[in-house]
Amino acid sequence: MTPVLENIKIKLKNRASRVLNAREENFNTEIKIFFDFINSNHLLNSIIKEIEKRNFSIQSYLEQGGERRHKRFIEFPNDYLEKIALCHSIMTLFAKNEVNVLSTLFMHISSSRSIDDRCRIIAEQYFYPLYEYIYEQIEDSSTILYLLLKYVYRTEWFHKNRLYSLYEGDTKRGEDNLTLDLQEYLHNQGIDYPFSTPHSPSGRSDLVGLLETEDPMVIEVKLFNLEKGYDKAYIRKGLVQAYRYTLDYGKPTGYLLVYNLDKRDLSLEINDKSPVKTVKIGNKEICIIVVNLFSDGKSASELKKPLPYIIEDKYLLNIQEDVQ
Repeated sequence: MTPVLENIKIKLKNRASRVLNAREENFNTEIKIFFDFINSNHLLNSIIKEIEKRNFSIQSYLEQGGERRHKRFIEFPNDYLEKIALCHSIMTLFAKNEVNVLSTLFMHISSSRSIDDRCRIIAEQYFYPLYEYIYEQIEDSSTILYLLLKYVYRTEWFHKNRLYSLYEGDTKRGEDNLTLDLQEYLHNQGIDYPFSTPHSPSGRSDLVGLLETEDPMVIEVKLFNLEKGYDKAYIRKGLVQAYRYTLDYGKPTGYLLVYNLDKRDLSLEINDKSPVKTVKIGNKEICIIVVNLFSDGKSASELKKPLPYIIEDKYLLNIQEDVQ
């Protein structure tokens, strides 16, 4: 467990504890604060997004089985992830102040209970499973995005000059050499057997790992270097390839890692202010992560602000034309 992940887990646990111990007057507020924290952290938010993709509606669920709300607690679906989606749906209603502890949604809880007791029962039955799921997922496959972001910082801070020189020394094999560095990094982070260029129905993806799990990691690697002809069309090509590999491996999310080897600043103007740019294609999401490697030997104080190279939203968001 890295210090950063440990810190996330501590903060998550602290906010969950406040929900589990909240009195009625603060119950909705503490749930909202919990969700605000989730949404402020890209790793945690990516876990929640996977739950939201199920489009679970508590209202529809109860309408389909009227007896479900009259039991000791709302009957859980047989599928574990559907259960988590149900809990998420209920807690979202609290966060939005659309229900409270006296709502008819919880008529199964004895009216003889104090309001604060009802809060604790609701939190234990519907909030805690959601929190437990998120907590467990932090160290599972959902950490891939975190590891890739960590790779960006590690590379730009400590290995930029080495890797840029590696690329310049053999530009014909430059993409392969940089992919090998990523492969070694992921292996050192505990990703066993991060295979390079394995076969799939769409060809060879640059990196696939965790093949023995239910959530394999699929990463496509591309370069950005205008002098060598690696422009926005090459990045868009990588986006298409990453999408096709998500189909091949049954993944909801794929990753496109771009090494920027150009003196210009690559700017991806997707409607997302987070460090990771996400493109939605059908029911798949492709996360684009940029690693800035260009180095001319100058110190930070000598560097001038680079001229941006902007890839407009519509250029990537209209990618559906390439995947028909």
